[in-house]
Parts: sequence; structure tokens; C-alpha cells
Amino acid sequence: MLYALWLPIVLSAVIVFVASSIMHMVLPYHKSDYQKLPDEDKVMPVLRSAGLKRGLYVFPFTTHKDMKSPAMIEKYNQGPSPAIPSASAAYVSQTTTAPRAPDSRAAEVCTRHSNTSR
Repeated sequence: MLYALWLPIVLSAVIVFVASSIMHMVLPYHKSDYQKLPDEDKVMPVLRSAGLKRGLYVFPFTTHKDMKSPAMIEKYNQGPSPAIPSASAAYVSQTTTAPRAPDSRAAEVCTRHSNTSR
């Protein structure tokens, strides 16, 4: 009896997976999740000059101890308080198919890696 249920179970799981994938891609629920940074041309050079390494940056940064301090509350009230994931150009180019501008550092790392792996 249990063997008779395997085909409907697997078939329904495949149908639900395909249907949910199509709905996720077609319906506009997540269109507003990613937004363009205002004045991106002014902000990006500042972020580059800060020398961000790969990681997740939140600001204003605080510790649990200082979270309720009046100064920190004022910083949050003034806003904005974003979280910025940062990845190196080499990492991003390996994980996405989106077109990227050439980055000499990434090209240098890739060239160095290919020369040492021979």
C-alpha cells in the first residue's frame, strides 16, 4: 500500500516546485526588494575609497551594550540605517551572470591564480 503512494507524492512535489518557481518569477511580489541607491555616482567612490572587504556592513554600527544609548538612538532616528553586503569583483563574477564593468584587481587576481595553477 505504501508503494502505491510514492508516485503521487513525488509527482505532487515536482508540480508544487515547478508551480512555485513559475509564480515566483512571474508575479511582481519581489520587484521592489532591490532599489537603486540615490546619487549612486557620488556614493560608490566613497565606498570604494573605504576599502571594504567582503562581508556585511551595517551602519550606524553598534554593540548590544550601546544599542539603547541616547547617542545611538539619535543616529538611528536621523537615518538611514542600511545593511550593505559587499563582495569582491572576483567573487561576484563567479556567482552571477550579470554583466560587470572590468575591474583591474579582479583581473589581476584571476591572472595570478591561473598562472600559479599551471
